[in-house]
Amino acid sequence: MCAGCAANGSETQCPTCRQLNPVGFPYDGNADLSTLFSHVTDSFQRELAMCVVGVLIFFAFIFGGGLVANVINSIITTIIGLEFDPANPMRNLGGFAANLVLSQIVGTFVNVAVQGVALVGLYRVLIDVLVGKKADLARMFSQLHLLPQYLVMQLILLLVVSVPTLLYFGIVGVVGARLIGVDWNHLSNFRAEKLLNPALFGLFGGSLMLFMVAMVVLLPLSLFGLPELIVGQCGPVEALRRAWLLGEGQRLRLFGYSFVAGLVTMAGMLACGVGLIFAMPVAYMLLLALFLALRRSSSLPPAMHT
Repeated sequence: MCAGCAANGSETQCPTCRQLNPVGFPYDGNADLSTLFSHVTDSFQRELAMCVVGVLIFFAFIFGGGLVANVINSIITTIIGLEFDPANPMRNLGGFAANLVLSQIVGTFVNVAVQGVALVGLYRVLIDVLVGKKADLARMFSQLHLLPQYLVMQLILLLVVSVPTLLYFGIVGVVGARLIGVDWNHLSNFRAEKLLNPALFGLFGGSLMLFMVAMVVLLPLSLFGLPELIVGQCGPVEALRRAWLLGEGQRLRLFGYSFVAGLVTMAGMLACGVGLIFAMPVAYMLLLALFLALRRSSSLPPAMHT
């Protein structure tokens, strides 16, 4: 094909064939793990080089975000006078504490924003590969308009998931401390043998199990919210609502697919770490394949892949 028919290399079919075979995911929610995993591996092998390069670009964004966060933090601390001696931070404990808090705030905001740009772009490329398109790395930088919506979504998830989780484990910790009789005014008198209290083990074990159940219930929000934001062309609240609908009756299936994706990622890390750049896109594509399959069986508006 010429560059015009191939849309500058982003299409694998000519315009006539594209009209006969509209872009879309070939499987629905009835497809099993073996079928979807086979489609993922075939798609990945077809665009292996570009998928790996996309992951490298993702890591470069994350690394660059950390450097930018450090530079911004240094500039702000210098301007407002929060300098301290790194060799002896206790000489200016207030400045050290303020610098630490500020660096955490700046680092979190910058890293979330940079991660949003990188992850949204990588998801777009991997979804394109799954629906039969070529891996056009330029598409990684065509999703910048979604960054504000991504940040709003992360704020919602922070308020709905992260903050309640911290409060929950804080309460569990306080209850556990009272259970074994911790005296906060005389911590030097505390004996480590008290930690072997069976009631304490029961409290922490039951709390952890309850937390795991809650996380499985909330899996659709964390797994499907961002992909729906990309292909659904909707707002963050609507994307989370649709993600919740896609997860109805599929929680255990989502947990199983997440477990398999985790095993793939772990295998890549064990391969001297280098295998991660190959395992990571496969793991992401497996979860995205499940999302696209469930979405095709739903009554949601058609996915947008342009």
